[in-house]
Amino acid sequence: MVTQRAARDNASLSGSTKLAATFRDHPERQYVMFGGKGGLGKTTFSAATAWWLAQQGKKVLVFSVDPQASLSDIFKQDIFGKGPVKIVDNLWAQEIDADSHIKAYQNEIRHKILDMYGLDEVPQEIEDYIQATSAEPAMEESAIFDSVVDIVNQGDYDYYIYDLVPLSPSSASRCASTRRSPRG
Repeated sequence: MVTQRAARDNASLSGSTKLAATFRDHPERQYVMFGGKGGLGKTTFSAATAWWLAQQGKKVLVFSVDPQASLSDIFKQDIFGKGPVKIVDNLWAQEIDADSHIKAYQNEIRHKILDMYGLDEVPQEIEDYIQATSAEPAMEESAIFDSVVDIVNQGDYDYYIYDLVPLSPSSASRCASTRRSPRG
């Protein structure tokens, strides 16, 4: 457990450091997040905003980590887990597959165990534990965070439109209390 958590924390720390550098080095980039409880139209507004900005000549990525998100439906093409997909000039859309990131974490742990102990295969009781970690909410949150960090660090867009997962009312209130004006 300690090894797995440490590996995940180190990966996130590295990503956070890179993310801070990206924010510092690219102050011209804009980040727009649509959040709130389910059923409010976050995905619709995310897609519409991205479309409008693209029509204004801005290079835009709209992305979602919500497995129930319907960017694929809105744009009438399957974009789930395929990275940024060009929709029209200046507009890309992406639906993140958090499960693939969780599997990558699990494989990384397996390889570390094999290397560390010189084993040919992971013992079954450890494999069972590794498999059980995929059900942990923290694992999914970490995968989502790392996905978003990768998108922002690797992309070169004027606007990043983030369609958030549905938030509980208390989480939505916390997010609203920390918002800031787009002009400062």
